[in-house]
Amino acid sequence: MRKKSINQDALRKSAEEQLTLATKPKPLPPEELLHELQVHQIELEMQNDELRCAQTVMENMRDRYFDLYEFASVGYLTLNRAGMITEANLSGAALLGVERKKLLNRRFSHFVISENHDQWDRHFQNGLQSDGRQNCELALQRLDGSRLHVLITSLKTDNFLNSHKLDDPLSHNQSLSTTSLLRLAITDITAHKQLERQLRDLTAYVQSVREEEKASIAREIHDDLGGTLLTLKMETHWLKDELSTRKEATSLLDHVQYMSQAIDHAAGIMRNIITGLRPPILDEIGLLAALEWQAVHFQNRTGIKCRVNCIGDKGLLDISRSIELFRISQEALSNVARHSGASSIEFEYLHNDTEVVMSIIDNGRGITKTHTDTSKHFGILGMRERVDQLSGRISFDTPPGGGFSVTVILPLTTNKKKKR
Repeated sequence: MRKKSINQDALRKSAEEQLTLATKPKPLPPEELLHELQVHQIELEMQNDELRCAQTVMENMRDRYFDLYEFASVGYLTLNRAGMITEANLSGAALLGVERKKLLNRRFSHFVISENHDQWDRHFQNGLQSDGRQNCELALQRLDGSRLHVLITSLKTDNFLNSHKLDDPLSHNQSLSTTSLLRLAITDITAHKQLERQLRDLTAYVQSVREEEKASIAREIHDDLGGTLLTLKMETHWLKDELSTRKEATSLLDHVQYMSQAIDHAAGIMRNIITGLRPPILDEIGLLAALEWQAVHFQNRTGIKCRVNCIGDKGLLDISRSIELFRISQEALSNVARHSGASSIEFEYLHNDTEVVMSIIDNGRGITKTHTDTSKHFGILGMRERVDQLSGRISFDTPPGGGFSVTVILPLTTNKKKKR
C-alpha cells in the first residue's frame, strides 16, 4: 500500500507540472461555453447509442455462434498440449457418452481403443507441429463399452496470454506468451463403416458365386463338350481307317483329315476356355503349380520371360486364398503385357506358418506411388479389394533399379481358413 501511494503522488505531481507549463487557453464567454458543453453532451449520447447498437449486434452474433457451436451435428473438442480436454460442445459430449462437466480435464486418449493408440499419438503430435488441417479415422470406446468409428479433423490454434509487470501496475510494458491448443471436429462415421463392411461382404459373396459358377461351367464344358469332341475324334479315326482300305474312297480321306484337324482345334479352344474360367491345376495340385503353369503360358503367349522363384512352400494353402492370389497374378500379368513394356517378370512366393507372400516384379517403365495410391483403374482397385477381404496388405512399388512390383501379404489365421 505504501508503494502504491508513492506512485500515485508522483503521477499527480507530474500532471500538475505539465498543466503549469501548458499554454492556457483563452477563457470563453459563458454562452459559448454552455453551447460547447451541450454539443459534447449530444455527441456523447450519440456515441452511447452507437455503442449500445454495436453491443446488441455483438450479443446476437455471440448467441448465434453459441447455438451453432453447441448444437452442431459434429462434436467439437479443444485439447491442450497434454492432450487434456479443455472445451467441448454438447454434441462432442454426447458422442463420447459423458456429461460435459465430467468430460473436461480428461485425456482424450482414454476414449481411443488400444489398437489405435499409436495412430492417435502420431496424429496428435503432427497436429501440434503443423499449421494445416490433419485428418484421421479412429475407433473410440465410450464409458459404457460401446464403440463408434469417427473421422477427426484437427487444427492447431494459438492461445495468447498477457502478463503485466507486477512491480509496476501503472507501467504499459507487458509480455506476451502463447500456448498451442488443438481443436478437433469429430464426425461419427459408424453407419458409413457398417455400409462399407456390408458392401465388402456383398462383393466377396458375388466373387465367390462367380468363382463357383466359373468352376461349374468349366466342369460342364470338360465333361459334356469334351466328351463329345472325344467321340467325334474317335469316329473320324475309325472312318479314316475304313476309307483307307477302299480305293474308291481315297478322295474322301482329305475331308476326313480336315475334320480331324478341326476337332483338334476345337479341343484346343475348349482347353483355353476351361483354363481361363478355372485352371484345373489350381484345384488339383495347388497355387504354386498354377503360378508356374501360368508363367510358362504367359511367356509362350507374349514372349516376355517369366519365372517363379519359390522361397518356401508349406503346401496345402486353402482354396479361397489360392483363388484370390491367382486372380491377382492374372491381373498383374495383364497389366504388364498392356502397359509396362517389360522384357522379364519374376514371381517370388513364400508360404510359411503365419503368412503367404507373393511378389510380382517386372523391369518395365513402372508408375509412381502417387498414381497407384490415387488410381481409379479397376485392375488396381480389384486387387486392393481382394486383399482387403482377406485382411491382408498389398503394396505397389518401384524398385531401385526401375520397373514395378506388386507385393501381397495374406495372414494365415486359423479361424478364417477354409480347407479344401
